[in-house]
Amino acid sequence: MTISAQQRGIARCSECGKLSQLPTLNRNTTAACPRCSATLSFRKPQSLQRSWAYTIAATAL
Repeated sequence: MTISAQQRGIARCSECGKLSQLPTLNRNTTAACPRCSATLSFRKPQSLQRSWAYTIAATAL
């Protein structure tokens, strides 16, 4: 079984692209990129599957 970046606590900055190891965060807490201070975030769960579902649904219409 492969381990995801989110399970390892790694997030990518959407501004500069830097990968960062995140500390343990409480709910409703954000982390800042050490390079550009932008908010770090994880990829949304099942985003690839959702994109395909929307594409197939749009094609069917």
